[in-house]
Amino acid sequence: MEGQAGVGHAERSSAGGGTYLSESRPSSDTENRTGDIFNSFATKYPVQKPALEEKLEKLAPQKALEKLLAKYEAKPLPKKLVKEITSLFLDPSHTSIELFNKRIDAQGARALAEALANHFAVDTLYLEFNSIGAEGARAIAEALATHPSITSMDISDNNLGEEGAKAMGKVLTTNSSLKKLFLAGNHLGDEGAREVVAALGSNHTLTKLNLYGNEIGDKGAEAIAEALGDHSSRLKINLGGNCITADGARAIFQAVATNSSLIKINLMDNKIGSEGVKAAS
Repeated sequence: MEGQAGVGHAERSSAGGGTYLSESRPSSDTENRTGDIFNSFATKYPVQKPALEEKLEKLAPQKALEKLLAKYEAKPLPKKLVKEITSLFLDPSHTSIELFNKRIDAQGARALAEALANHFAVDTLYLEFNSIGAEGARAIAEALATHPSITSMDISDNNLGEEGAKAMGKVLTTNSSLKKLFLAGNHLGDEGAREVVAALGSNHTLTKLNLYGNEIGDKGAEAIAEALGDHSSRLKINLGGNCITADGARAIFQAVATNSSLIKINLMDNKIGSEGVKAAS
């Protein structure tokens, strides 16, 4: 029978009364039997693939959350911030972040920004009365640059200054979902105001801008007037509690004279005097 055992076939030997395979590769018959056994086993004990995939999907956000929080172990984040970040990762229905006066500093803002970057259900962000500063503002701004669902952000009283104002201005340049932006009490000054409103000519989504109490004077008012002159959609802008005189008020009201039905200006608690009041009438 020499020469009959080819590649892929088993050569049988009865030496010692036993039978063994001298070739390790199975025959096609063996392959078929193995397949039948596997299919039979799979039918009897089906692998729960959907359940396994679901379990893995649930584990992925948990692992991502743990990875993020581990970055900040050296200086623990405020408990309320950790709770909100956890909700972002584990609760798809979590749409509002509320962190009013929770000791959030630049580090906390960075952690929150990282969580926000890939979680698009959030539409409201309340961060008033914290210590985010310019550095934290830049992190938040980067996360919201193209965020598709954020509609309202209050980052008032966070000491943003001119540099933080630049970051907020960039948000208004690139984000097309933000409708309300509150920046009261952030020491923006004239240049900061200029940075924030620079995008108003091309931004037609924003409907409310609060710049109350930001030490804005006539130069800032003139920059705002220039930006509003190119704005053609509805907008309420709060400039109360600043340092604007009659000259600044006049510049603003002249700029919006042609579309005063669309743009509403609040200049309460400024220094406009009777001349400024006349300009508004």
